[in-house]
Amino acid sequence: MLVNRNLCPGCAVRPESYGSVFSENRVRKVAEIFDVLQKKGIYPEGRLLEVCCGNGMSTLALYRLGLNPLAVEINKCTVCQGLEQGVLNPQRTVVMDATALSRYFEPGSFDAVMGFMLGLVYEFNKDLWVNIMREAASVANEGALMLFTVSSKTEAEILAGALLRAGVNGEIVDNTDSEGTYDQWFFVGRKQKV
Repeated sequence: MLVNRNLCPGCAVRPESYGSVFSENRVRKVAEIFDVLQKKGIYPEGRLLEVCCGNGMSTLALYRLGLNPLAVEINKCTVCQGLEQGVLNPQRTVVMDATALSRYFEPGSFDAVMGFMLGLVYEFNKDLWVNIMREAASVANEGALMLFTVSSKTEAEILAGALLRAGVNGEIVDNTDSEGTYDQWFFVGRKQKV
């Protein structure tokens, strides 16, 4: 219904071609993060939640790695875009606010929670992202893998601080490359016993 514009009266967003929206370089960048993690003996297993999935560009990388996340995103236009292109799985994608995860999922519902290139994290909107990290940790199982990528070290530090306060131990990883755009820094950790 979303793709057919039945849920968006007066939708002015026109469908775009796959090539104008999705970047294979970006998909590859996400896959490379999992190569780094695998060398450290870290790989997601079990029930996987991807928060702030956008149009599914990162989700596509997860699918190609054999992972099947439940993907959530608040922006129905970007979800529509991912569904139109056949990138997002309509049975595993939910339009919802990541600040409300604990309203819909029980504590310990997921064995891994991740988000890629989370929206810009600044001092002025820090509370929003701190809340999303708290919610992500609240629905994660004890020992769950927590992985979040951003574009700057400052953003990673904000997320790491929020996750630490939510009972997640981990590290910030410098993932910078010459392109200097996507997934340049990430936090990876595990939720500890409360």
